[in-house]
Formats: sequence, C-alpha cells, structure tokens
Amino acid sequence: MVRRLVDDLGVRPRVSRVPDEAGPLTEGEWWLHELARHLGVSPYTLHGWRTKGWLHARQVGGRGGPWAVWAGGTEVDRLRALKECPRVWANRDRLAALRVPTVRA
Repeated sequence: MVRRLVDDLGVRPRVSRVPDEAGPLTEGEWWLHELARHLGVSPYTLHGWRTKGWLHARQVGGRGGPWAVWAGGTEVDRLRALKECPRVWANRDRLAALRVPTVRA
C-alpha cells in the first residue's frame, strides 16, 4: 500500500525488476533468475555466489535493476558441478577449484 502511494505521488520513480526479453544481454549472459531455474537452484543461491565472487555478474540499469550473469561456454557446466558437489572435507580441493570463475573471453 505504501509502495503504491509513493508511486502515485511520484516521489520516487519505480524501477522495473522484470528483465526485458530483448534486453541488453551480451553473448553468453543469462538473467540471474533464468540461470537459477536452468541450474535448479534458488536465485538466492546465485546471489550468494555472486557476492562471494564465484561467478561474473553485472547489474543492468543501475541500482535496483536485474542481474545479468555471464555463463558462456563451459561456465554453466562448472556452476552445475559446484551445485552438485557434496560439501564434505574430502572434496575441499575440488570445491576450491569449482569456486573460481572461468575467465571471460
């Protein structure tokens, strides 16, 4: 209700959080929510990985805009392996390697 009142009064312009289908994605980029759905993880998981530096991401349209994640080539496979790798002591070296994002080409 407060959000609608603020919008109606024009106090602060509303920023759409829904990505445009013909949006400014470059080759190999995904919308964060689409990639999360493709990998079978929560978008919160990908946001956590983003803040830890485990994937390359940029915010489109400035503050409040949707996130675009670069996952071209084998990067999707790396992220899927990171998701599926059990978090046990025996896998610590493999997990450390999987947490390093591939260099963008």
